[in-house]
This record gives sequence, C-alpha cells and structure tokens, in this order.
Amino acid sequence: MLVYQATKREFMDDVEADAIADAITAAFERKLHRANPAEVTSWRNSMEYMYKVLNTPALPDGCGVAIEFSVPYTSSRIDFLLTGRQGGSRDAARSQRIRSSSRLSSALSPVGSSGIAPTPSSAPGATS
Repeated sequence: MLVYQATKREFMDDVEADAIADAITAAFERKLHRANPAEVTSWRNSMEYMYKVLNTPALPDGCGVAIEFSVPYTSSRIDFLLTGRQGGSRDAARSQRIRSSSRLSSALSPVGSSGIAPTPSSAPGATS
C-alpha cells in the first residue's frame, strides 16, 4: 500500500504550494487511520528537507516519488522512495528513512533481482 505517489515535479509543486503535508495526511487517513499531530508535523518538516535534497537538475522531473510505502507481508513502512531509470534502461530505486539527522545520496541504486535496490548497508561486500 502506498500513501502518496507522484513524479518529482509534482512532489516539488506540492511542497512549493505548502500542500504536501495535507496531501499525505488526507491519503494516510483515507487508507490507514487517523494521523496524529506529531506525524503531520514530521511530514511537513521532512518533506521540506527532501525538497531541498531533490532540488537538482541531476534528478529528472519524471522520477517517481512514493511516501509511506507499506512493505508487503511486514508491518514496516518506507518513509520516502525515489524511483526511475539509471542509464536510461535499468530500473532503479532509492529508499530513505527520514530522521532529523538523515542524509540522502542523490545517486539511484540499481534494482536487484529481488526487486529491492541494495542500500550501502545491504550491498554485497558492505560491512556494518
């Protein structure tokens, strides 16, 4: 299940119009349950942060943005998911857990055979 889905350009427009938190909240409440005020404040603040991260021509406006993606068969949610094509042909995705101290690399990771892009801690040869 997915709470918010848009292109990068649509996401940027929603943030610029100061409508992103309301859009996420409405969809969240329609699909899941009532959002608590702290969660709404978190969305507002973190989406402003993600706006700054994505505000680069290096990421095409047509990239996909997904917010609050429920991972099937688990109780986990991905806060922010960026999708697109790497090198024009390879599907790519980058998930980001958003916390006040988080940082996001603008590079997209190729999607593996599992359909999930490796992250630095789960990539082959990575150390913890």
